[in-house]
Amino acid sequence: SSGINAEWPLRPGARMPSQKELTSSIRSILKTADLDSLSAKQVRKQLEKEHGCELTQHKKFIDDKLMELIDEMGSGSEEEEAPVPKKKRKISSDKEESSESDSEF
Repeated sequence: SSGINAEWPLRPGARMPSQKELTSSIRSILKTADLDSLSAKQVRKQLEKEHGCELTQHKKFIDDKLMELIDEMGSGSEEEEAPVPKKKRKISSDKEESSESDSEF
């Protein structure tokens, strides 16, 4: 049963999910997903599999909702694993430390 694309745009009996249903599905995907390696495209593909329909037209909603829920998770319950840093801390600090700070002192 690898003919997923043959079922698009809708699997028989399937209908376009509501935004509420998509949000609920995204939330459940995030609970089990590895956030370090998860991409918005992977989430959308998973949602398409779950709901049996193509969701390209909902890409922006899915992307926005994904970011919102990840932020929500980051600020709320962090007891599962180490918290995921919101921003990578690579702010040109390596430049400042290497040459300039030594010569000033």
